[in-house]
Amino acid sequence: MSQHVDQMNFTPAEFVRGAVETAEEGGEWTFHRFAPGQAAAYREAGNDDFYQKTFASAGVRLALRTDAEALAFDYRFERGSSRAFGFFDVYVDGALAAHGGLEADDGARHAFAAELGPGEKRVEIYLPWSRRIFVANFALRRASFAEPLRRSRTMLCFGDSITQGYDARYPSLSYVEAVARFLDADPVNKAIGGDVFFPPLLRERDAFDPDFVTVAYGTNDWRHKEPSDVRDRAAAFFRRLAELYPAARILALTPLWRGEPASVSAFGEDVRCMERLIRDACAGLPNVTVVSGYNLVPHLPGFFSDGRLHPNDLGFGVLAQSLHRELAALRAPQRTPGVVVRGHGVASGRAGDPRFPHGTVAMQIPFFRERGLDLAGFHPGTVNVDCTPLRFRPGPGALLFERVKWHPEMPAETFSFARATLVRDGARFPAWIYWPHPETKPEHFQPGGVAEVIAPPVPGLAYGDRVVLETTPDQARWADMET
Repeated sequence: MSQHVDQMNFTPAEFVRGAVETAEEGGEWTFHRFAPGQAAAYREAGNDDFYQKTFASAGVRLALRTDAEALAFDYRFERGSSRAFGFFDVYVDGALAAHGGLEADDGARHAFAAELGPGEKRVEIYLPWSRRIFVANFALRRASFAEPLRRSRTMLCFGDSITQGYDARYPSLSYVEAVARFLDADPVNKAIGGDVFFPPLLRERDAFDPDFVTVAYGTNDWRHKEPSDVRDRAAAFFRRLAELYPAARILALTPLWRGEPASVSAFGEDVRCMERLIRDACAGLPNVTVVSGYNLVPHLPGFFSDGRLHPNDLGFGVLAQSLHRELAALRAPQRTPGVVVRGHGVASGRAGDPRFPHGTVAMQIPFFRERGLDLAGFHPGTVNVDCTPLRFRPGPGALLFERVKWHPEMPAETFSFARATLVRDGARFPAWIYWPHPETKPEHFQPGGVAEVIAPPVPGLAYGDRVVLETTPDQARWADMET
C-alpha cells in the first residue's frame, strides 16, 4: 500500500498544460503560451502593449491525477491584460470545487489553498487569463502520488480579447476552456486583447500538431482598420495557417454582436459585414470551416460585462452552449446511399497495367503510412460507390497529404482521406474515402458521382450492391452535382 505523506512538494512544470515553455527563477515558475519568435513579432511591430499581454496565463492549467486531499501554492501577478483582477478555478473530477484570487493585483505575494477531498481524483487548476503569474511552493497535502494528466487532443486558439478571456471572472468559463472540455482537448491560447489579423504571428510554427485550430479575429479589424487592409491580412493569415497545419480542423469564428452603430467603422456597415470578408478569405481552403458568430450570444447588454462587447460569465456560458451545438452538427452522422460499380481496375491491379503490377493503392500505402495513415488490414484497392446525384468533396477534418511522390515515373499527387463507415446489409466496416485531387491526378478519372472507398475485405460484395457511406460533415461534404 502506498504511504500518504503530510506534504509533497512539486514543480508546477510537471503538470502544466497550455504552455509551450516554462521558466524558473528564484524558486518562482512562470508559463509562456507564445514561443519566443511569436512574442517577438509584436515587439518588432512596435506594439509593446500586445507584447506584454503574451505573458498572461490564458489557457494555462495545472492538470494532474492524485489522491491528495488538499493543495496549496504561493503566487504573485504581473500585468497580462488591461484588467487588474486575477482568479483561479479548481476542478475535481470535472466539477468546479474551488475559486479564489484577487480583485485587484497589488504586486505582493499571496497564498492559495483548496481542499480536494479523499480518494484518487483528477484535479485541474485554471490559471488567470488576465495576469501573468509566478507560482512558488506548489504542494500537495496528504498524498501518496501525483502524475500529469493530459487530454486526448490538442487545440490551438487565435483571437482577440474575447478569446483571451475578457471578461470571465471564472477563467474556466471562458469559451475557449468550455469548448476544449467538450472536445477533450488541451488548448494553447494565443489570443491577445485588442488584436487583429496579424500574419507575422505565424512566422514561427508551434512544435506540436494541433487537432483543432480556432480563429476569432475581426471585431477589432472592423472597429479600427481599413477594409482593403483587413481583406489582405485575413486572406494571408488563413492561407498561412492552412499551410502550417494541413491536418488540423480549422474553425473560423466570425465576430459576435457588438452594441455599436455602423458609423464607428470605416466599413460603413455593422460588424456582420466581417462574416462575408472572412468567408471570402477562407474560400478554397479545404480544412477551414466558417462558423457564424453574430447570433451566438443574445444581443442584450446583460450578457456582456460592458454591455456591448465583452461577454460576462453568463454570456460565455451561452456562447459555449451555442458553439457546442455548432460542433455537434459538424460531427453529426450523414448517410449517403450508393451502388457499387466497376472502376478502372488500376487501384487494385486488375487492369494489368505493367506500371502498377499490384495496383496503385498497394504502391501508395507505404507513403501514406509514413505520413501517419496506417492502412494495415484494409484491402489494397478501392470500392467504387456511385452516389449520383451527389458528389463527394473532403471536409475540413479530412486528412491531407500533399505532393506524394509514390511512383518514379508518375508526377507527385495530393490525396485527401475522409473517415467513413461502409454499411452493407446492416454490417458495418470502417473505411476511408480516398480522393486523389483532380488537379494533380494524371489519368484514370472517375465520374463525378463516384466515391472511391478503401475498406477491409467485405465478404460477398459485388457490383450492383446497394451500400451506405456514413460520414460526418467535418470529414465529408456532399453536394448535388449540378451545384
